[in-house]
Amino acid sequence: MSRRRLAAFLLLSAVLLVRAAPGLCAGTEVVGVVVDAEGRPVPGAEVELTRALRELELGSSKPPRDQKLYRARTGSAGRFEIRGVPASWLKLRIEHPDFVPLTREGIRGKDSGGPVDLGKLTLEAGKTVAGIVVDEKGVPLAGTALWIREAAGSGSEDRALLQRGPRQVTGPDGRFSIPHLPEKSGFLLYACRRDRSQFQQDLDRPLPEPFRIVLPSSGRVPGRVTDSDGHPVPGANVGVILLGVSPSDLIDENDPCPWTDVNATAVTDAAGRFVLEPVASGVFRVWVSADGFPQYEQRWMELGGKSGQRRLDIVLPRGISLSGRIRTATGAPASGAVVAASCPGAFIRASADTGGRYRIAGLVAGTSCSVSVNDDKLGQAERTVQIQPRGNLLELRLAPAPDPDRDTVAIRGRVTGPRGEPIPGAQVDARGSSCGETRFTGPDGSFTIKPDRSDPECDVWAWKDGYAASTLVRARAGETPVIRLERALTLTGRLLNLEPEEIGQVYIAAKGATLNTPRGFVYPDGTYRVTDLGPGEWTVSASTKKRGVTAKVTLRPGQPDTTLDLSFPDLYPVSGRVIGPGGEGIAGARVWFGGRDIRTREDGSFEIPLVNGSYEVSAMEPEGAAGGLGETRLPRPVVVADAPVDGVEIQMKRGLVLRGCVPGLLSGESPSILVSNRKTARSLLTGPDGCYRAGDLGPGDWTITARLEDVYPGGENRQIERRVTLSPDIPETTLDLDLALGSRTLTVHPAGAGRPADLYLKLLRADGTALIESIGPGKDGAFHVGRLREGGYRIQIQDFQGKVLIEEPVELTADREIVVEVP
Repeated sequence: MSRRRLAAFLLLSAVLLVRAAPGLCAGTEVVGVVVDAEGRPVPGAEVELTRALRELELGSSKPPRDQKLYRARTGSAGRFEIRGVPASWLKLRIEHPDFVPLTREGIRGKDSGGPVDLGKLTLEAGKTVAGIVVDEKGVPLAGTALWIREAAGSGSEDRALLQRGPRQVTGPDGRFSIPHLPEKSGFLLYACRRDRSQFQQDLDRPLPEPFRIVLPSSGRVPGRVTDSDGHPVPGANVGVILLGVSPSDLIDENDPCPWTDVNATAVTDAAGRFVLEPVASGVFRVWVSADGFPQYEQRWMELGGKSGQRRLDIVLPRGISLSGRIRTATGAPASGAVVAASCPGAFIRASADTGGRYRIAGLVAGTSCSVSVNDDKLGQAERTVQIQPRGNLLELRLAPAPDPDRDTVAIRGRVTGPRGEPIPGAQVDARGSSCGETRFTGPDGSFTIKPDRSDPECDVWAWKDGYAASTLVRARAGETPVIRLERALTLTGRLLNLEPEEIGQVYIAAKGATLNTPRGFVYPDGTYRVTDLGPGEWTVSASTKKRGVTAKVTLRPGQPDTTLDLSFPDLYPVSGRVIGPGGEGIAGARVWFGGRDIRTREDGSFEIPLVNGSYEVSAMEPEGAAGGLGETRLPRPVVVADAPVDGVEIQMKRGLVLRGCVPGLLSGESPSILVSNRKTARSLLTGPDGCYRAGDLGPGDWTITARLEDVYPGGENRQIERRVTLSPDIPETTLDLDLALGSRTLTVHPAGAGRPADLYLKLLRADGTALIESIGPGKDGAFHVGRLREGGYRIQIQDFQGKVLIEEPVELTADREIVVEVP
């Protein structure tokens, strides 16, 4: 099968499997029982399995083949069963609101031979950490997020932590109580609030009684930048980067307080003044960048708090300059040539004037710099110089540049700012069938892209920090596109009509015409901020696990930052009960309302909060249950319209059975069987006898797809698709899946002058249904199809775009070779 068609099949399978009920995929089974410290079963525990890398896989550059989550929930006896787990190393995590999460690694799934039984898994109650969060005046702080993180957690664990959100958010009294924390060591407590310096506490150490967390206000740090003579330095970029929380100098790269303003920047005015705000209390790296001055940096500077600095006055020493003249290979002035000095901690560029003269300022005496010119037209040169306190002169004579690739031509463009000023250092990306590269603009904002001459057209866009990304510009070789960047805009606002526990779950995003992804931040006080926006219309969406809201906003170039409040729709409880054929309540059944689901209680009842809308509702019996109940759908949708809905009753019936066999299989072969309809799917494997069975299907139309990999040497994959209508009046239906497996071989030799180089063969039955979607030719240039049964077929020869070049019938009564003329 071609890569194109294989990708299409995998995409279809993925779409169907996403809608499939968890735990019903083909593969091994993992079972176990969850109990508490006294051995009593724990119902309602969430069990999760993920594929884990082992030592032999750590050096591989390939990602795991399967990175899905496999979930189940324990029943009344504490038992769980997860089906369809891959045969690989697995990591287990069990969570319950009344216990410490349990993790275990080193679990190995099996291809066959029965389930993997994990036995009894004990959850511990753990310890409780309680206290109060106040400001420096002792006033309780509501809306403070409390996080618990393993001090030595892995990157995947930290990502999962951020996805789960904070453990608690303080209420109006500022108090918190976090139960069920592990007794083992190695855990940190974080307290985070948007307008406050954050707090860390090592939970291994004894906590004070009472436990009181004080969060000082995030402050503003003013300052001034001058040169060594006391003159102001306007237009300098000043910034601070948090290295650690005061008084610690620990660098915490996985800080779970995403809303803490740890990095602040500002630009000095005409008098050299600046203000950084808000700045949290901590230890920072301070940096200043200004034209004509060496890069300034000072690490481990404490700002804010009781002992930190409240003001930054920075003196920049005048940089040393390097100057000279650049000439071409013929001795003429190299007007416009860009010369670059690469020095320790600095990379500085300058352009030669009409006389070839250049000057690079901001260098540091005593450093060694590599000075180079690389111009496609003028030539190339590179020298290494030691920067002296004064008198640094360097004459450069360019050697002829190598001839450009004959098969390429150039797109030479410019990137400008809102007023038409050149923007140096902007990132320019080119995409197209013959161009895929990233460039950075020179001091004059120019860039050069070289697509292939055969297809000299590219889509080009640009971006630089502090500016919004441009839209796509279509450019051809020989053209000089000008890409204009607008200053980045910020959208802020309030998230309204949310429960306190939902704030930590909010995901916010903005989508517009540009290719970049704006950054979104949500704060514990219920506000948000979206940065990196450009002019135009934006669709802003915010969502939690339960609901979402979308709004549009139009931004204009140069306008001040805009405010847009987002009000989440109201939730209304929808309640009901799932019962069995005899009217008995079914515990642990999964009830689906569109894309959301909920488990039933012990008596089969359920309640779920939903926003206004129409919901298709279905129910499935618990995983591992032997009741044989089929998926049940309500005949009419449930409508929520500004009021609660109760009395929703779903009576489940016995599932319909679909069974059949795949004839002609060899020992050990097991094709995959996909049974699907518009809403769901079941993935099955045949047994040793080549037969399959699905016993919990509902009435209606179903599609059955059988696929067998590597049928014949060369990687041939065989697949058929059948449709069947299941009736509630017929409890069991038989459908054999015939892949036409036999002992005959068909060889097709394509011939013909001027035929395409890339050809593929598609094999169909005589009735036109596909049997082999696509195979390529062998080393001899012929198509070989083995293990066919005698009978009539049709062959199609296609080009690499899927166009059918020839189609012919073939009657197969013995092994056969044919030659077909391909136009």
